[in-house]
Amino acid sequence: MDKYCKKMDHPKSCGCASKKIAALSLLVAVQTTSCVSNKGQGVTALGKPCYGYWHQLPASQGKVLDSVKLEELQKKTRKILSEESPDFNGQNAFFEAVKKCNFLLVKSLIQEYPSITSKEVVKALMLALKHKDTLSFRYKHEKIVHFLLKEHTPALEDLYMQDETGSTVLHLLIKRGDINALRFLAEKLPLKGLLMKDKKCRTPMHLTARYKSPKMFRIVFARIIDKLDADRAIAELFKTCKRGSVFSCAYLRKHSDFAELLNNSKVQISTVFVQGSKMFKTILDALPVRLDLEQLNTIVREIDDIQDGYIISKQYGAELRGIVWSYIKKQYPIDSDKVIQYVAYIRHLSYIEEKYGSDSKDVRDYVAQRKKLVSYIKNRYGSKIYQDVSKDNGDSEPDEGYGSGLETSHNESILTS
Repeated sequence: MDKYCKKMDHPKSCGCASKKIAALSLLVAVQTTSCVSNKGQGVTALGKPCYGYWHQLPASQGKVLDSVKLEELQKKTRKILSEESPDFNGQNAFFEAVKKCNFLLVKSLIQEYPSITSKEVVKALMLALKHKDTLSFRYKHEKIVHFLLKEHTPALEDLYMQDETGSTVLHLLIKRGDINALRFLAEKLPLKGLLMKDKKCRTPMHLTARYKSPKMFRIVFARIIDKLDADRAIAELFKTCKRGSVFSCAYLRKHSDFAELLNNSKVQISTVFVQGSKMFKTILDALPVRLDLEQLNTIVREIDDIQDGYIISKQYGAELRGIVWSYIKKQYPIDSDKVIQYVAYIRHLSYIEEKYGSDSKDVRDYVAQRKKLVSYIKNRYGSKIYQDVSKDNGDSEPDEGYGSGLETSHNESILTS
Protein backbone atom coordinates (compact mmCIF):
# COMPACT_ATOMS: atom_id res chain seq x y z
CA MET A 1 0.00 0.00 0.00
CA ASP A 2 2.89 2.37 0.77
CA LYS A 3 4.26 2.13 -2.73
CA TYR A 4 0.98 3.42 -4.11
CA CYS A 5 1.12 6.39 -1.76
CA LYS A 6 4.66 7.11 -2.92
CA LYS A 7 3.52 7.08 -6.52
CA MET A 8 0.93 9.69 -5.60
CA ASP A 9 3.59 11.92 -4.04
CA HIS A 10 5.53 12.04 -7.31
CA PRO A 11 3.39 14.56 -9.22
CA LYS A 12 3.66 17.05 -6.37
CA SER A 13 7.37 17.59 -6.78
CA CYS A 14 7.41 17.68 -10.57
CA GLY A 15 6.77 20.43 -13.05
CA CYS A 16 3.73 21.40 -15.07
CA ALA A 17 3.90 18.29 -17.25
CA SER A 18 3.63 16.02 -14.26
CA LYS A 19 0.66 17.95 -12.98
CA LYS A 20 -1.28 16.58 -15.91
CA ILE A 21 -0.95 13.18 -14.29
CA ALA A 22 -2.61 14.57 -11.20
CA ALA A 23 -5.22 16.16 -13.40
CA LEU A 24 -6.09 12.79 -14.89
CA SER A 25 -6.78 11.56 -11.39
CA LEU A 26 -9.41 14.26 -10.91
CA LEU A 27 -12.36 12.07 -11.81
CA VAL A 28 -10.83 9.03 -10.11
CA ALA A 29 -10.35 10.78 -6.78
CA VAL A 30 -14.04 11.37 -6.30
CA GLN A 31 -14.57 7.64 -6.51
CA THR A 32 -11.56 6.83 -4.32
CA THR A 33 -13.21 7.84 -1.06
CA SER A 34 -16.11 5.46 -1.62
CA CYS A 35 -14.09 2.54 -2.97
CA VAL A 36 -15.35 -0.82 -1.84
CA SER A 37 -12.64 -3.28 -2.68
CA ASN A 38 -14.67 -6.44 -2.13
CA LYS A 39 -16.68 -5.68 -5.26
CA GLY A 40 -13.80 -6.80 -7.43
CA GLN A 41 -10.55 -5.56 -8.82
CA GLY A 42 -10.58 -1.93 -9.94
CA VAL A 43 -14.30 -1.34 -9.30
CA THR A 44 -15.66 1.40 -7.03
CA ALA A 45 -18.83 1.63 -5.03
CA LEU A 46 -20.36 3.52 -7.93
CA GLY A 47 -19.96 0.39 -10.04
CA LYS A 48 -17.62 2.08 -12.51
CA PRO A 49 -14.11 0.86 -13.46
CA CYS A 50 -11.19 2.93 -12.22
CA TYR A 51 -8.52 3.86 -14.73
CA GLY A 52 -5.82 5.10 -12.35
CA TYR A 53 -3.04 2.51 -12.14
CA TRP A 54 -2.49 3.26 -8.46
CA HIS A 55 -6.16 2.63 -7.78
CA GLN A 56 -6.39 -0.87 -9.21
CA LEU A 57 -5.86 -3.06 -6.19
CA PRO A 58 -6.18 -6.84 -6.34
CA ALA A 59 -9.39 -8.07 -4.80
CA SER A 60 -7.53 -10.32 -2.36
CA GLN A 61 -5.44 -7.43 -1.12
CA GLY A 62 -8.48 -5.18 -0.88
CA LYS A 63 -10.31 -7.52 1.44
CA VAL A 64 -7.67 -7.10 4.14
CA LEU A 65 -7.01 -3.43 3.40
CA ASP A 66 -6.26 -1.59 6.61
CA SER A 67 -8.73 1.27 7.21
CA VAL A 68 -5.96 3.55 8.44
CA LYS A 69 -3.97 3.14 5.24
CA LEU A 70 -7.10 3.69 3.16
CA GLU A 71 -7.77 6.92 5.02
CA GLU A 72 -4.17 7.96 4.41
CA LEU A 73 -4.55 7.22 0.70
CA GLN A 74 -7.74 9.27 0.55
CA LYS A 75 -6.10 12.19 2.32
CA LYS A 76 -3.14 12.22 -0.04
CA THR A 77 -5.46 11.99 -3.03
CA ARG A 78 -7.51 14.96 -1.85
CA LYS A 79 -4.40 17.01 -1.25
CA ILE A 80 -3.01 16.35 -4.73
CA LEU A 81 -6.27 17.19 -6.43
CA SER A 82 -7.00 20.31 -4.41
CA GLU A 83 -3.50 21.81 -4.72
CA GLU A 84 -1.92 20.50 -7.90
CA SER A 85 -4.60 19.67 -10.46
CA PRO A 86 -5.39 22.31 -13.09
CA ASP A 87 -8.84 23.83 -13.43
CA PHE A 88 -11.20 22.09 -15.87
CA ASN A 89 -13.55 24.97 -16.80
CA GLY A 90 -13.99 25.89 -13.14
CA GLN A 91 -14.52 22.30 -12.00
CA ASN A 92 -11.70 21.52 -9.64
CA ALA A 93 -11.78 18.69 -7.11
CA PHE A 94 -14.25 20.50 -4.86
CA PHE A 95 -16.69 21.23 -7.70
CA GLU A 96 -16.31 17.73 -9.11
CA ALA A 97 -17.14 16.24 -5.72
CA VAL A 98 -20.30 18.37 -5.60
CA LYS A 99 -21.24 17.29 -9.10
CA LYS A 100 -20.74 13.61 -8.23
CA CYS A 101 -22.87 13.96 -5.06
CA ASN A 102 -19.95 12.81 -2.91
CA PHE A 103 -20.91 14.34 0.41
CA LEU A 104 -17.98 12.82 2.37
CA LEU A 105 -15.42 14.23 -0.03
CA VAL A 106 -17.09 17.66 -0.06
CA LYS A 107 -17.08 17.70 3.72
CA SER A 108 -13.46 16.57 3.94
CA LEU A 109 -12.19 19.08 1.38
CA ILE A 110 -13.94 22.07 2.89
CA GLN A 111 -12.82 21.16 6.42
CA GLU A 112 -9.20 20.31 5.61
CA TYR A 113 -8.50 23.14 3.17
CA PRO A 114 -9.48 26.61 4.37
CA SER A 115 -8.23 27.96 1.04
CA ILE A 116 -11.71 27.18 -0.37
CA THR A 117 -13.21 30.66 -0.46
CA SER A 118 -16.73 31.88 0.16
CA LYS A 119 -17.17 32.56 -3.56
CA GLU A 120 -16.22 28.97 -4.37
CA VAL A 121 -18.84 27.78 -1.88
CA VAL A 122 -21.47 29.88 -3.69
CA LYS A 123 -20.37 28.45 -7.04
CA ALA A 124 -20.65 24.96 -5.58
CA LEU A 125 -24.16 25.74 -4.34
CA MET A 126 -25.18 26.89 -7.80
CA LEU A 127 -23.66 23.80 -9.36
CA ALA A 128 -25.57 21.50 -7.01
CA LEU A 129 -28.86 23.37 -7.47
CA LYS A 130 -28.68 23.45 -11.25
CA HIS A 131 -27.61 19.83 -11.69
CA LYS A 132 -30.33 17.67 -13.20
CA ASP A 133 -30.48 14.29 -11.53
CA THR A 134 -32.70 11.45 -10.40
CA LEU A 135 -34.65 11.43 -7.16
CA SER A 136 -31.92 9.62 -5.18
CA PHE A 137 -29.17 11.92 -6.40
CA ARG A 138 -31.47 14.91 -5.81
CA TYR A 139 -31.55 14.02 -2.12
CA LYS A 140 -27.74 13.79 -2.04
CA HIS A 141 -27.39 17.18 -3.72
CA GLU A 142 -29.82 18.70 -1.23
CA LYS A 143 -27.76 17.25 1.60
CA ILE A 144 -24.68 19.00 0.21
CA VAL A 145 -26.61 22.26 -0.21
CA HIS A 146 -27.86 22.19 3.38
CA PHE A 147 -24.35 21.41 4.67
CA LEU A 148 -22.74 24.27 2.75
CA LEU A 149 -25.45 26.77 3.71
CA LYS A 150 -25.68 25.94 7.40
CA GLU A 151 -22.15 24.84 8.29
CA HIS A 152 -20.20 27.10 5.93
CA THR A 153 -22.58 29.98 5.20
CA PRO A 154 -21.00 32.21 2.53
CA ALA A 155 -20.48 35.92 3.12
CA LEU A 156 -23.54 38.05 2.34
CA GLU A 157 -21.83 39.93 -0.47
CA ASP A 158 -21.01 36.63 -2.15
CA LEU A 159 -24.65 35.52 -1.97
CA TYR A 160 -25.40 38.34 -4.42
CA MET A 161 -23.40 36.50 -7.09
CA GLN A 162 -25.36 35.72 -10.25
CA ASP A 163 -24.92 33.00 -12.84
CA GLU A 164 -25.17 33.33 -16.61
CA THR A 165 -28.97 33.80 -16.36
CA GLY A 166 -28.71 36.38 -13.60
CA SER A 167 -30.02 33.95 -10.97
CA THR A 168 -28.75 34.05 -7.41
CA VAL A 169 -28.69 31.15 -4.96
CA LEU A 170 -32.11 32.27 -3.73
CA HIS A 171 -33.53 32.13 -7.27
CA LEU A 172 -32.12 28.63 -7.76
CA LEU A 173 -33.49 27.38 -4.43
CA ILE A 174 -36.97 28.45 -5.54
CA LYS A 175 -36.58 26.71 -8.89
CA ARG A 176 -35.36 23.61 -7.05
CA GLY A 177 -38.26 23.75 -4.60
CA ASP A 178 -36.08 23.36 -1.50
CA ILE A 179 -38.31 25.00 1.11
CA ASN A 180 -36.09 24.32 4.14
CA ALA A 181 -32.98 25.81 2.57
CA LEU A 182 -35.05 28.71 1.23
CA ARG A 183 -36.37 29.49 4.71
CA PHE A 184 -32.84 29.41 6.17
CA LEU A 185 -31.36 31.66 3.48
CA ALA A 186 -34.28 34.12 3.50
CA GLU A 187 -33.67 34.68 7.21
CA LYS A 188 -30.03 35.56 6.52
CA LEU A 189 -30.39 37.77 3.45
CA PRO A 190 -30.95 41.53 3.68
CA LEU A 191 -33.57 43.29 1.58
CA LYS A 192 -31.23 43.65 -1.40
CA GLY A 193 -30.87 39.88 -1.71
CA LEU A 194 -34.63 39.34 -1.45
CA LEU A 195 -35.38 41.75 -4.30
CA MET A 196 -32.58 40.98 -6.75
CA LYS A 197 -33.64 40.43 -10.36
CA ASP A 198 -32.40 37.97 -12.93
CA LYS A 199 -31.91 38.84 -16.59
CA LYS A 200 -35.66 38.53 -17.16
CA CYS A 201 -36.29 41.06 -14.36
CA ARG A 202 -37.80 38.37 -12.12
CA THR A 203 -37.47 38.77 -8.38
CA PRO A 204 -37.71 35.75 -6.05
CA MET A 205 -41.40 36.61 -5.53
CA HIS A 206 -42.02 36.37 -9.28
CA LEU A 207 -40.47 32.91 -9.28
CA THR A 208 -42.46 31.65 -6.29
CA ALA A 209 -45.62 32.70 -8.13
CA ARG A 210 -44.41 31.23 -11.42
CA TYR A 211 -43.63 27.86 -9.81
CA LYS A 212 -47.00 27.90 -7.99
CA SER A 213 -45.58 27.43 -4.49
CA PRO A 214 -47.70 29.12 -1.80
CA LYS A 215 -45.28 28.11 0.98
CA MET A 216 -42.25 29.64 -0.71
CA PHE A 217 -44.20 32.80 -1.54
CA ARG A 218 -45.27 33.26 2.07
CA ILE A 219 -41.68 32.78 3.28
CA VAL A 220 -40.19 35.36 0.91
CA PHE A 221 -43.08 37.84 1.20
CA ALA A 222 -43.07 37.68 5.00
CA ARG A 223 -39.36 38.54 5.06
CA ILE A 224 -39.93 41.49 2.71
CA ILE A 225 -42.73 42.77 4.94
CA ASP A 226 -40.32 42.55 7.90
CA LYS A 227 -37.81 44.68 6.00
CA LEU A 228 -40.37 47.12 4.56
CA ASP A 229 -43.77 48.32 5.67
CA ALA A 230 -46.86 46.55 4.35
CA ASP A 231 -47.71 49.13 1.65
CA ARG A 232 -44.21 49.15 0.17
CA ALA A 233 -44.09 45.36 0.25
CA ILE A 234 -47.37 45.19 -1.69
CA ALA A 235 -46.01 47.71 -4.19
CA GLU A 236 -43.22 45.24 -4.98
CA LEU A 237 -45.87 42.78 -6.20
CA PHE A 238 -46.86 45.18 -8.98
CA LYS A 239 -43.36 45.57 -10.40
CA THR A 240 -43.33 43.81 -13.72
CA CYS A 241 -40.97 41.34 -15.30
CA LYS A 242 -41.14 39.98 -18.84
CA ARG A 243 -44.39 38.16 -18.02
CA GLY A 244 -45.98 40.93 -15.94
CA SER A 245 -46.54 41.44 -12.24
CA VAL A 246 -46.35 38.81 -9.52
CA PHE A 247 -50.12 38.39 -9.85
CA SER A 248 -49.91 37.52 -13.54
CA CYS A 249 -47.01 35.14 -12.90
CA ALA A 250 -49.32 33.33 -10.49
CA TYR A 251 -52.13 32.54 -12.91
CA LEU A 252 -50.10 32.14 -16.11
CA ARG A 253 -48.49 28.87 -17.07
CA LYS A 254 -44.72 28.54 -16.76
CA HIS A 255 -44.41 28.52 -20.54
CA SER A 256 -46.53 31.16 -22.23
CA ASP A 257 -46.21 29.46 -25.64
CA PHE A 258 -47.90 26.39 -24.17
CA ALA A 259 -50.70 28.59 -22.83
CA GLU A 260 -51.22 30.18 -26.23
CA LEU A 261 -51.39 26.74 -27.81
CA LEU A 262 -54.14 25.72 -25.41
CA ASN A 263 -56.17 28.88 -25.88
CA ASN A 264 -55.90 29.51 -29.62
CA SER A 265 -59.31 27.94 -30.15
CA LYS A 266 -62.60 27.61 -28.32
CA VAL A 267 -61.40 24.41 -26.69
CA GLN A 268 -60.50 24.96 -23.04
CA ILE A 269 -58.85 22.39 -20.80
CA SER A 270 -60.35 23.26 -17.44
CA THR A 271 -57.78 21.46 -15.27
CA VAL A 272 -54.71 23.13 -16.78
CA PHE A 273 -55.09 26.41 -14.89
CA VAL A 274 -56.32 25.08 -11.56
CA GLN A 275 -52.95 25.66 -9.90
CA GLY A 276 -52.74 29.13 -11.39
CA SER A 277 -56.09 30.31 -10.06
CA LYS A 278 -55.30 28.82 -6.64
CA MET A 279 -51.94 30.58 -6.53
CA PHE A 280 -53.57 33.86 -7.57
CA LYS A 281 -56.09 33.54 -4.74
CA THR A 282 -53.32 32.60 -2.30
CA ILE A 283 -51.43 35.83 -3.03
CA LEU A 284 -54.56 37.95 -2.54
CA ASP A 285 -55.33 36.20 0.76
CA ALA A 286 -51.74 36.64 1.98
CA LEU A 287 -51.78 40.44 1.70
CA PRO A 288 -51.45 42.12 5.13
CA VAL A 289 -53.66 45.09 4.17
CA ARG A 290 -56.39 45.39 1.59
CA LEU A 291 -55.63 46.64 -1.89
CA ASP A 292 -56.82 50.12 -2.81
CA LEU A 293 -59.01 50.78 -5.83
CA GLU A 294 -56.14 51.76 -8.09
CA GLN A 295 -54.37 48.49 -7.37
CA LEU A 296 -57.56 46.50 -7.98
CA ASN A 297 -58.01 48.28 -11.29
CA THR A 298 -54.42 47.47 -12.24
CA ILE A 299 -54.94 43.75 -11.56
CA VAL A 300 -58.20 43.57 -13.52
CA ARG A 301 -56.77 45.55 -16.42
CA GLU A 302 -53.78 43.23 -16.58
CA ILE A 303 -56.10 40.23 -16.79
CA ASP A 304 -57.98 41.90 -19.64
CA ASP A 305 -54.77 42.70 -21.54
CA ILE A 306 -53.53 39.13 -21.24
CA GLN A 307 -56.92 37.80 -22.33
CA ASP A 308 -56.99 40.17 -25.31
CA GLY A 309 -53.57 38.81 -26.28
CA TYR A 310 -55.06 35.28 -26.40
CA ILE A 311 -52.70 34.09 -23.67
CA ILE A 312 -55.65 32.97 -21.56
CA SER A 313 -59.18 32.06 -22.57
CA LYS A 314 -62.33 34.09 -21.88
CA GLN A 315 -63.51 31.47 -19.41
CA TYR A 316 -60.26 31.59 -17.47
CA GLY A 317 -60.23 35.38 -17.51
CA ALA A 318 -63.78 35.42 -16.12
CA GLU A 319 -62.72 32.99 -13.38
CA LEU A 320 -59.80 35.24 -12.39
CA ARG A 321 -62.01 38.33 -12.29
CA GLY A 322 -64.45 36.35 -10.15
CA ILE A 323 -61.63 35.80 -7.65
CA VAL A 324 -61.07 39.57 -7.59
CA TRP A 325 -64.80 40.21 -7.00
CA SER A 326 -64.75 37.70 -4.11
CA TYR A 327 -61.73 39.48 -2.66
CA ILE A 328 -63.58 42.83 -2.86
CA LYS A 329 -66.64 41.39 -1.11
CA LYS A 330 -64.40 40.16 1.70
CA GLN A 331 -62.31 43.32 2.08
CA TYR A 332 -65.06 45.89 1.39
CA PRO A 333 -68.08 44.28 3.09
CA ILE A 334 -70.16 47.47 3.38
CA ASP A 335 -69.76 48.82 -0.16
CA SER A 336 -68.72 45.68 -2.00
CA ASP A 337 -71.31 46.08 -4.78
CA LYS A 338 -70.38 49.70 -5.36
CA VAL A 339 -66.65 48.96 -5.39
CA ILE A 340 -67.16 46.14 -7.88
CA GLN A 341 -69.23 48.43 -10.08
CA TYR A 342 -66.55 51.13 -9.86
CA VAL A 343 -63.77 48.72 -10.85
CA ALA A 344 -65.97 47.49 -13.71
CA TYR A 345 -66.63 51.12 -14.71
CA ILE A 346 -62.91 51.91 -14.99
CA ARG A 347 -62.38 48.67 -16.86
CA HIS A 348 -65.08 49.43 -19.44
CA LEU A 349 -64.05 53.09 -19.67
CA SER A 350 -60.56 52.05 -20.72
CA TYR A 351 -62.06 49.84 -23.39
CA ILE A 352 -64.31 52.48 -24.98
CA GLU A 353 -61.54 55.11 -24.78
CA GLU A 354 -59.31 52.77 -26.73
CA LYS A 355 -62.08 51.97 -29.21
CA TYR A 356 -63.64 55.41 -29.80
CA GLY A 357 -61.03 57.85 -28.49
CA SER A 358 -60.90 59.69 -25.17
CA ASP A 359 -62.70 62.77 -26.57
CA SER A 360 -65.52 60.91 -28.29
CA LYS A 361 -69.19 61.41 -27.50
CA ASP A 362 -69.53 57.78 -26.36
CA VAL A 363 -66.91 58.33 -23.66
CA ARG A 364 -68.49 61.60 -22.48
CA ASP A 365 -71.94 60.03 -22.30
CA TYR A 366 -70.62 57.01 -20.41
CA VAL A 367 -68.77 59.21 -17.89
CA ALA A 368 -71.85 61.35 -17.35
CA GLN A 369 -73.99 58.28 -16.63
CA ARG A 370 -71.61 57.12 -13.90
CA LYS A 371 -71.02 60.52 -12.36
CA LYS A 372 -72.73 59.79 -9.04
CA LEU A 373 -70.97 56.45 -8.67
CA VAL A 374 -67.55 58.05 -9.16
CA SER A 375 -68.42 60.86 -6.76
CA TYR A 376 -69.49 58.41 -4.07
CA ILE A 377 -66.35 56.28 -4.41
CA LYS A 378 -64.15 59.39 -4.37
CA ASN A 379 -65.73 60.76 -1.21
CA ARG A 380 -65.73 57.39 0.49
CA TYR A 381 -62.31 56.05 -0.42
CA GLY A 382 -60.41 58.98 -1.88
CA SER A 383 -59.71 57.28 -5.20
CA LYS A 384 -57.35 59.24 -7.44
CA ILE A 385 -58.65 57.64 -10.62
CA TYR A 386 -60.75 60.01 -12.71
CA GLN A 387 -61.53 62.08 -9.63
CA ASP A 388 -61.94 65.17 -11.81
CA VAL A 389 -65.04 63.60 -13.39
CA SER A 390 -67.31 64.51 -10.49
CA LYS A 391 -67.37 68.22 -9.71
CA ASP A 392 -70.79 68.59 -8.13
CA ASN A 393 -71.88 68.11 -4.54
CA GLY A 394 -74.61 65.65 -5.34
CA ASP A 395 -75.98 62.92 -3.19
CA SER A 396 -73.39 60.69 -1.58
CA GLU A 397 -75.48 57.67 -2.52
CA PRO A 398 -75.74 56.88 -6.23
CA ASP A 399 -79.17 56.26 -7.68
CA GLU A 400 -80.55 52.78 -8.04
CA GLY A 401 -79.65 52.62 -11.70
CA TYR A 402 -75.98 53.50 -11.30
CA GLY A 403 -74.83 50.05 -12.31
CA SER A 404 -77.19 49.31 -15.16
CA GLY A 405 -76.04 48.76 -18.67
CA LEU A 406 -72.39 48.02 -17.87
CA GLU A 407 -70.89 45.62 -20.37
CA THR A 408 -67.39 44.35 -20.96
CA SER A 409 -65.38 44.24 -24.16
CA HIS A 410 -66.52 40.65 -24.54
CA ASN A 411 -70.22 41.41 -24.05
CA GLU A 412 -70.24 39.71 -20.67
CA SER A 413 -72.11 40.80 -17.60
CA ILE A 414 -69.71 42.62 -15.29
CA LEU A 415 -70.93 40.96 -12.14
CA THR A 416 -70.75 37.47 -13.59
CA SER A 417 -67.35 37.92 -15.25
